[in-house]
Amino acid sequence: MKAIHKWCCLVLLIAMVPVSTAQKQERGLFTQREGYEQADFGSQVLTIKTASGSKSLRVSISTLRVVENRKVATIRLPSAGTALLQHAAGSAHVSVAGERFDPFEGEWLRFALPANLRIGVDDDSVLLDLIVVEDVAG
Repeated sequence: MKAIHKWCCLVLLIAMVPVSTAQKQERGLFTQREGYEQADFGSQVLTIKTASGSKSLRVSISTLRVVENRKVATIRLPSAGTALLQHAAGSAHVSVAGERFDPFEGEWLRFALPANLRIGVDDDSVLLDLIVVEDVAG
Protein backbone atom coordinates (compact mmCIF):
# COMPACT_ATOMS: atom_id res chain seq x y z
CA MET A 1 0.00 0.00 0.00
CA LYS A 2 2.80 2.43 0.87
CA ALA A 3 4.58 1.63 -2.41
CA ILE A 4 1.44 2.38 -4.41
CA HIS A 5 1.00 5.66 -2.52
CA LYS A 6 4.61 6.66 -3.26
CA TRP A 7 4.21 5.84 -6.98
CA CYS A 8 0.97 7.83 -7.18
CA CYS A 9 2.67 10.82 -5.53
CA LEU A 10 5.62 10.55 -7.90
CA VAL A 11 3.36 10.44 -10.96
CA LEU A 12 1.42 13.46 -9.69
CA LEU A 13 4.65 15.37 -9.10
CA ILE A 14 5.88 14.70 -12.60
CA ALA A 15 2.53 15.72 -14.05
CA MET A 16 2.62 18.99 -12.12
CA VAL A 17 5.93 20.18 -13.57
CA PRO A 18 4.81 22.94 -15.89
CA VAL A 19 5.52 22.48 -19.56
CA SER A 20 6.07 26.21 -19.84
CA THR A 21 9.52 25.86 -18.22
CA ALA A 22 10.64 23.97 -21.33
CA GLN A 23 9.78 26.95 -23.53
CA LYS A 24 12.51 29.30 -22.31
CA GLN A 25 15.18 29.89 -24.94
CA GLU A 26 18.16 28.92 -22.81
CA ARG A 27 16.63 25.53 -22.07
CA GLY A 28 16.51 22.51 -24.30
CA LEU A 29 19.79 23.14 -26.09
CA PHE A 30 22.28 20.28 -26.01
CA THR A 31 25.55 21.05 -24.24
CA GLN A 32 28.61 18.85 -24.57
CA ARG A 33 29.65 16.78 -21.55
CA GLU A 34 32.30 14.07 -21.21
CA GLY A 35 31.19 11.48 -23.79
CA TYR A 36 27.57 12.64 -24.08
CA GLU A 37 25.36 15.70 -24.57
CA GLN A 38 22.65 16.95 -22.22
CA ALA A 39 19.66 19.23 -22.80
CA ASP A 40 18.06 20.55 -19.62
CA PHE A 41 14.38 21.46 -19.66
CA GLY A 42 14.28 22.96 -16.18
CA SER A 43 13.43 21.96 -12.67
CA GLN A 44 10.67 22.78 -10.26
CA VAL A 45 10.49 22.55 -6.46
CA LEU A 46 7.16 21.04 -5.44
CA THR A 47 5.77 20.83 -1.93
CA ILE A 48 3.32 18.11 -1.01
CA LYS A 49 1.46 17.57 2.22
CA THR A 50 1.83 14.15 3.80
CA ALA A 51 0.54 12.64 7.03
CA SER A 52 3.87 13.50 8.66
CA GLY A 53 3.94 17.09 7.38
CA SER A 54 5.02 18.97 4.27
CA LYS A 55 7.71 17.57 2.01
CA SER A 56 9.58 19.48 -0.72
CA LEU A 57 10.93 17.73 -3.80
CA ARG A 58 12.86 19.04 -6.80
CA VAL A 59 11.85 17.50 -10.13
CA SER A 60 14.31 18.02 -13.00
CA ILE A 61 13.78 16.99 -16.62
CA SER A 62 16.51 16.57 -19.22
CA THR A 63 17.38 14.62 -22.37
CA LEU A 64 20.65 12.76 -22.79
CA ARG A 65 22.21 12.07 -26.19
CA VAL A 66 25.14 9.73 -26.82
CA VAL A 67 26.46 9.92 -30.38
CA GLU A 68 29.94 8.42 -30.21
CA ASN A 69 29.70 5.01 -31.85
CA ARG A 70 30.96 1.97 -29.96
CA LYS A 71 31.70 4.08 -26.86
CA VAL A 72 30.42 4.07 -23.29
CA ALA A 73 29.41 7.34 -21.65
CA THR A 74 29.36 7.64 -17.84
CA ILE A 75 26.84 10.02 -16.33
CA ARG A 76 27.27 10.79 -12.64
CA LEU A 77 24.04 11.50 -10.78
CA PRO A 78 25.26 12.54 -7.32
CA SER A 79 22.06 13.69 -5.60
CA ALA A 80 19.90 11.56 -3.34
CA GLY A 81 16.46 10.57 -4.57
CA THR A 82 15.01 8.66 -7.50
CA ALA A 83 15.73 8.78 -11.22
CA LEU A 84 13.42 7.73 -14.03
CA LEU A 85 15.04 7.02 -17.38
CA GLN A 86 13.07 6.50 -20.59
CA HIS A 87 14.73 5.09 -23.66
CA ALA A 88 13.63 7.38 -26.49
CA ALA A 89 15.65 6.28 -29.55
CA GLY A 90 18.58 4.18 -30.71
CA SER A 91 20.15 0.97 -29.45
CA ALA A 92 21.30 1.54 -25.87
CA HIS A 93 23.09 -0.66 -23.38
CA VAL A 94 22.45 0.77 -19.92
CA SER A 95 24.29 -0.17 -16.74
CA VAL A 96 23.40 1.22 -13.32
CA ALA A 97 24.01 -0.06 -9.79
CA GLY A 98 25.64 -3.24 -11.08
CA GLU A 99 22.67 -4.19 -13.29
CA ARG A 100 22.68 -4.20 -17.10
CA PHE A 101 19.71 -3.42 -19.31
CA ASP A 102 19.07 -3.34 -23.04
CA PRO A 103 15.82 -1.35 -22.90
CA PHE A 104 13.28 -1.21 -25.69
CA GLU A 105 12.32 2.20 -27.06
CA GLY A 106 9.74 3.71 -24.74
CA GLU A 107 10.73 1.52 -21.79
CA TRP A 108 11.20 3.20 -18.38
CA LEU A 109 13.91 2.35 -15.85
CA ARG A 110 13.76 3.48 -12.22
CA PHE A 111 16.76 3.54 -9.90
CA ALA A 112 17.88 5.11 -6.64
CA LEU A 113 20.40 7.94 -6.44
CA PRO A 114 23.29 8.56 -6.14
CA ALA A 115 24.32 6.44 -9.12
CA ASN A 116 26.72 6.23 -12.02
CA LEU A 117 24.74 5.64 -15.18
CA ARG A 118 26.71 4.02 -18.01
CA ILE A 119 25.30 4.12 -21.53
CA GLY A 120 26.83 2.07 -24.33
CA VAL A 121 26.13 2.73 -28.00
CA ASP A 122 26.39 0.48 -31.05
CA ASP A 123 26.34 2.01 -34.53
CA ASP A 124 23.84 4.79 -33.96
CA SER A 125 23.07 7.62 -31.56
CA VAL A 126 20.93 7.16 -28.45
CA LEU A 127 18.38 9.50 -26.86
CA LEU A 128 17.23 9.04 -23.26
CA ASP A 129 14.82 11.16 -21.23
CA LEU A 130 15.86 11.62 -17.60
CA ILE A 131 13.63 12.73 -14.73
CA VAL A 132 15.34 13.24 -11.37
CA VAL A 133 13.28 13.56 -8.19
CA GLU A 134 15.32 14.63 -5.16
CA ASP A 135 14.53 15.73 -1.62
CA VAL A 136 15.04 19.41 -0.88
CA ALA A 137 16.63 20.02 2.51
CA GLY A 138 14.23 22.15 4.46
